[in-house]
Amino acid sequence: MDFIVTDSSRIETAFLEDFEMLDVDIGKQNDFELRIPRSTSKKLAIELGGFLFCPKTEFGGVITRIALETTDNSALWSGIAWRGLLSLDIIIPPLGQDYRVISGEANNILRTVLAENGSVGIFFDIPYIDTGVTFTNYQFHRYETKLKGLSRMLLSKGLKLRIRAVQGGSNEPFKVTCEAVPIIDYSNKLEYSDDYKMNISIVQDDGGINHIICLGRGELKDREVVHLYVQSGGAIGTTKYYTGFDERVAVYNYSSVESLEELVKGGIEKLQELKSSKRLDLKVADLDFGVEIGDIVGGRDRVENIYLTKPVTGLIYRSTGGVEEIEASVSENESIDEIIE
Repeated sequence: MDFIVTDSSRIETAFLEDFEMLDVDIGKQNDFELRIPRSTSKKLAIELGGFLFCPKTEFGGVITRIALETTDNSALWSGIAWRGLLSLDIIIPPLGQDYRVISGEANNILRTVLAENGSVGIFFDIPYIDTGVTFTNYQFHRYETKLKGLSRMLLSKGLKLRIRAVQGGSNEPFKVTCEAVPIIDYSNKLEYSDDYKMNISIVQDDGGINHIICLGRGELKDREVVHLYVQSGGAIGTTKYYTGFDERVAVYNYSSVESLEELVKGGIEKLQELKSSKRLDLKVADLDFGVEIGDIVGGRDRVENIYLTKPVTGLIYRSTGGVEEIEASVSENESIDEIIE
């Protein structure tokens, strides 16, 4: 992959070259690190506030930090990936209203919400493409990040957030597009398993929490209490499934909650984090991998008979010593939303 360095005005200055290490994490940490000789860094005009991106992909971001050691001839630059910027912008309810509620076509909603509050959302360019998908009176959670809120909204109708950097013309700034596109299910077409001798890692943990007690408003006997339970297939409901020795309980304290609905939503998200899980990590040398965050893939270990098919929740691009790879991660416990049965 070819990466481009730009100045703070988003004007290209050079192609990235002669670096020691580049690691771009999207979907998880939403950040990146670049280790490069100080002399090369100066030649390429890398600077704080500048940008690094790979055209037509989501790998890239804004450079926000530099670490230098007098005993080391290299510079460690790091920054925030594009999704990280969206996680630093908040959906705020309009004055006098409890929630931000919106209706319209998917991309028009992205354009409207990202432009609100005059924050980092205005950085993104939303194509004028009609997805054919509309929302009616969609209600965001109170004060949630634009990344999480918009991703959850799109997921409810089978869409994902696609972010890509696009080169500008001569002496024109590059732009970062953000649009709604359909989720692609690769699990029936392409299964990553030991059959293909790929570098895969599957972890199954059955020791997680399966019953959470959510404590909301009020004091002592008058306090709001909601019990949530993991069901047999991993969904979350209000009926106890695991009992006796198999039951594992935790408490979720949310005394500042403003409604019972919000308490339940928070409890679901917490239990989603804590419940038993399967995780799939796969590394591929094919840089035309094509799978994006939100797409569905399948992974199988035939020896232990473990199978997982879930949306991709993270992608990492790594280049060390000239060797490039992309790592995708999939986890049962990291879907964006969960519905009570």
